[in-house]
Amino acid sequence: MPTPPLFFLPFLPPELAEASYAYIADKCVKIAPGPGGRVYSISFVHQRVVWVATVGKRLKGHSPGHRPTARLIEDPAMVLAIFPGTPYCIVTDALHTTDSNFKNIFFGTPVEVEYFSLPPSA
Repeated sequence: MPTPPLFFLPFLPPELAEASYAYIADKCVKIAPGPGGRVYSISFVHQRVVWVATVGKRLKGHSPGHRPTARLIEDPAMVLAIFPGTPYCIVTDALHTTDSNFKNIFFGTPVEVEYFSLPPSA
């Protein structure tokens, strides 16, 4: 598995990422974690589909089954941020898409979690 990237928020220059991340966390009634706790990607189950939410990428899922190949499902919503908690909070750009199966902000209990890489000075 490739090393996760350093922390970023899609569509924003790096100098705006920290303040924007804190603002989004506040709107989700979450606390923005420090550098070691920032979630890059999670997998979770929703309606019997295993979904993967990765910051900066569209939601992808697969229907597990008895067949050798699972059916791949793609959702047009892009993940903007993920906040840890019980359950985790996933923020997407679903407000700008009409075909998404998910809301702009939704919750999921992760099966797997991957964190952003830490900067060398952290």
